[in-house]
This record gives sequence, C-alpha cells and structure tokens, in this order.
Amino acid sequence: MAGRAHKIAIGIAAIAVLAMPAGAAPVMGKTVYKHYAVRGETPAEIIVDIWRQRRVNRGDFSIASIQTSVEPSGRLQSGKTCKVKDFSVKTSYVITLPRHVGERRLKSRTRRLYRAFIKNARKHELTHRAIYEKCMTRFVRSVRQMTPQRSCAAARRVITRIAKLESLRCRAENLAFDKREYAKSARLPLLRQALADTEALKAARLSTGRINVFAGDAGAFSSSAVLLRRHNRAMENK
Repeated sequence: MAGRAHKIAIGIAAIAVLAMPAGAAPVMGKTVYKHYAVRGETPAEIIVDIWRQRRVNRGDFSIASIQTSVEPSGRLQSGKTCKVKDFSVKTSYVITLPRHVGERRLKSRTRRLYRAFIKNARKHELTHRAIYEKCMTRFVRSVRQMTPQRSCAAARRVITRIAKLESLRCRAENLAFDKREYAKSARLPLLRQALADTEALKAARLSTGRINVFAGDAGAFSSSAVLLRRHNRAMENK
C-alpha cells in the first residue's frame, strides 16, 4: 500500500567535512571557474605575488583551490516500512586559479613555464573533482540500495550514517592523492626557476630549502598548495 511521501530533509552535516554541498539523478554536477589576478615579470616575481595574495598561514600559500557543494534530494515513503524514493545528489564546484594580467607580455620562456604551471594546477583540482564525483556516486548508490526501515526516523539515521562513512572515505582518498602529488612538487619548472632568483625570494622572506606543492588538506581546505618554508634568520643573515 502506498503511504505518505515525506520530503527528505537531511542536512548531512558529515558531507560538509568533504567541503561539498550537492544533488542529482543519480549524480549531476556543474563547475564554475574563478580567477585572481597575478603580476610579475619573472618566475620569482610571479611566485612571490601568489604567495602574498594566497597565504594560508605562516609560509604556506595556495595556488589554486576547489570548493564543493552538495544538495541531496529525494522522498521517504512510509507505509508498513519506510523506503527511500528518487534519491539523488546535485554537486557544484568552484575552481579558483591564478590569471596573469600581462601574460602576453611575459618573455617567451617565462610564459611557457607559467602556462605549464597553471595547467598543472588546473589538472590537480580537476582530479579532486573526479574524486568527489566518485564519492557522491557511491553515496547515492548506497542510499538507493539501503533496505526499508521500520520508520522514517530510522531511515534518516541510516542515510546520515552512510554520509558520514562516505565523507571519511572521500577525505582519505583526497589526502592520498595530495600525498602522491607531493613527490612531484619540486620538479615544477616555474618553481625551480623561481628559486634561482635568490634576491626576490630573500625580499619575500622565503627560504630556498624546501618546496612542497599540493600539500593542502583535502577535506577542510582542498587545494593545490605550495609550501615555501620561511627561515627568517637564515634569510636575514645572507
């Protein structure tokens, strides 16, 4: 017998841990790109300008970032049991990347290094997006396959539990991806060239000792990140 239909009203707070709000059938998403202005004529000047604008804390700064949102939708149909109907998730993503205000005026080699740098950052964020989409597909599948519950309150609890487990799994997958990217960071040509410009780095109080790109927290702050450690005393003594 068909029972009453209740709109599912679940905040799924756990999904916020993924840094996402979303909804679809089964999963649909859209991506918007935003940019922030970058200046500088040399690789070092470009990196320093990004660092000054995008500092997170101490010497850390983000090159690019992805913000995600998730809007789940569906119905709980009650009768002898409570069933989930038409459950879907819609995702939206905002990817923020640098955009050089005078890219065409850069020297050809610097322009080539800069474009490769941005291409790499964009690819990194799109990989995070793909991971999020896979997580949401699993989430929707798990909810759709859940067994009918004795009450709709119980069904809501099960959905919330599934969301929490998936959020933890997704966070781990994003962090694992960032960890794999860590080893590649020092090989980015633009950063390597920037380190060669000692005077510019000294002026920005950045050390030349260590570079780590893509070391962002994939859950709370999913981003491509660069860590240029500052050793103020060492720089002052040079």
